[in-house]
Amino acid sequence: MVVTSTSVQEKNLLSTELVKTLTHEVFVLNQGHFDHLAGLLIFLNWGNDSGNKNHLVQLSMSLAQDLRLNRPLVDEGGHKFARLVACGVGSVTEIHTMEHRRAVLGCFFVSSLVSSFFGRIDPMQWTPLMDEHLRTVEESKECLNDEVFAAQIRLQLLLHRSYQMRDLECEGSQRSKLLSGLYLKALQSQLQDIKASINSRLQQNFSLMACFHYTKVSIHERAYPADAALSCNMTGPQHLQCLCTSLEAAKSFVDLTFMMPPARWIEMPLHFRIQFMRCLVALYRLSVHEDPAWDKQAVRKTIDLMAVFDHVITSMEQRSVEIGDPDDDIIIHLCKVMKGFRAFCAPKLAPDETTLRESNSQAAMDEDFLFPEFMDLADDAWLQDVLGWSAL
Repeated sequence: MVVTSTSVQEKNLLSTELVKTLTHEVFVLNQGHFDHLAGLLIFLNWGNDSGNKNHLVQLSMSLAQDLRLNRPLVDEGGHKFARLVACGVGSVTEIHTMEHRRAVLGCFFVSSLVSSFFGRIDPMQWTPLMDEHLRTVEESKECLNDEVFAAQIRLQLLLHRSYQMRDLECEGSQRSKLLSGLYLKALQSQLQDIKASINSRLQQNFSLMACFHYTKVSIHERAYPADAALSCNMTGPQHLQCLCTSLEAAKSFVDLTFMMPPARWIEMPLHFRIQFMRCLVALYRLSVHEDPAWDKQAVRKTIDLMAVFDHVITSMEQRSVEIGDPDDDIIIHLCKVMKGFRAFCAPKLAPDETTLRESNSQAAMDEDFLFPEFMDLADDAWLQDVLGWSAL
């Protein structure tokens, strides 16, 4: 019910009960086991508890590590016995099943995505055993979606490594920044290798190709960071090529999405919503990016972001009517989010338009508009990082 309900109020109530039950059984009763992890991953992807996402992701990582899903099961020096005595954990994993492998890979995927998006937690550490898990899932094809799942994990792992490079450059020397161009070429090469490994049948998979375009956007968005500290010091043709590649990939993501029936993409899980919003943010920043060599008007002619907002909002309103339009319909809630995002972008992208509100701050505070869940209006630093905007 917590996943399938379309009522915001019901989802929130059920989410609260689920979180209470999980934390009580795992932390108080110390009875965490694989079913808790599997249920938690489903909830994270399909639930609606945005306020607890970071904590729940940390809980999922803790469960996976306690079950040793990301580590060898060999018990050296009686560690298993010592752990049982010290911690009282009775559900020790004896063998890594295919379910275990998929779960720990899914845990990495969600933690990496949430970490890069919200920026408040560290993702799950990738281990050599997880490489083995990934190869096993990829080769077994036990389930129809194993190939798609494995390719998505490889794309997210590539993104994870690109974020590690970015963080290293930000904290390191000028020399590390000068190597940014080489790092980027390596990432581009690896991305092309992954694309080449995706056969023609899998290229028809919407979720996988959306993930590919999103990865491409994210790798190249270093060329136009909102925070100058994240700049990769690229100049000239390479810098311009990054901007063009990111624009092309973000547009491809949107075009691919709109080729699908609205009922399908509106009700996609967490990872798609994050990818979609990140691509919209990228398009906004590309549309306002200040660079003598960058033609902002050409960007807006390539893809009209305001028209994208209008299409999304109209599709959501129509879908809500189709399913009955309850007062607290989750789709109407998401529609308000998109209206808030549109109102935020309108002053720069459509200055001559008669806006629905007099200013961004009024739109944000009005009950008819909601900013996306990742836009914490109390966190000006986050807004500066992602949208290049400050409330001050």
